[in-house]
Amino acid sequence: MQMQSLRRELSSGVRPLHETFVALVRVFAKKGLSTRGMEILAAMERYKYDIRKAWLILVGMKPDLCCIFAILEI
Repeated sequence: MQMQSLRRELSSGVRPLHETFVALVRVFAKKGLSTRGMEILAAMERYKYDIRKAWLILVGMKPDLCCIFAILEI
């Protein structure tokens, strides 16, 4: 539901707030959907938002992502 709302905003040309992205990362991290969280991080980067806070939330809830980010050198 949240992703659909975000996709609608993005497709209509609306620039979502940084806090919207961070909130979605938090939701996906709590649900264990790290792949979805990483999609949000990618969208944040496209809009030139600072991803550090969202990244820390995602990694804090899913520590095994540290290894993935280290391998990808993100």
